[in-house]
Amino acid sequence: MTNADQNSTERLIRVLQEQESLVEQLAKLATQQSELVESGKTEALLSVLGRRQELIDRVIASQGDLTTLLEELRCDRSNVSEASKRQIGGLVETINHQLAQVMKRDSEDQQRLESRRDRTREELAGVGNAKKAHQAYFKSHPVMNRFADRQG
Repeated sequence: MTNADQNSTERLIRVLQEQESLVEQLAKLATQQSELVESGKTEALLSVLGRRQELIDRVIASQGDLTTLLEELRCDRSNVSEASKRQIGGLVETINHQLAQVMKRDSEDQQRLESRRDRTREELAGVGNAKKAHQAYFKSHPVMNRFADRQG
């Protein structure tokens, strides 16, 4: 293995370890997000979503480095040691597994939020119908006195 290949491999492993750490943090925030969605704590949920977006931005930024490093190593895989290949494969597998869990949790949270939105919409429609019924029942009828003096 040449020195350049070893440096590329080491950098690739560092980038993957960084991504693994970021995705692990994302997974923890996804758990918090689910708890906040369930409890209806909107302000705290917005804070968690903001922190998640920062992590996602960092993952996306590291993707450029990852792509470049993978291209460098694809040219000649024979220069990568078996131990490095196993380490890289393990990191990729861990990252993919954690991302799949985050996406599954996000999908479940989205369904819960949509269900809550639909229930709220129905409740508001019910309030609107009750208001219309109340207004119809107590509709003010103009008084049309047939006999009125000058004072009304």
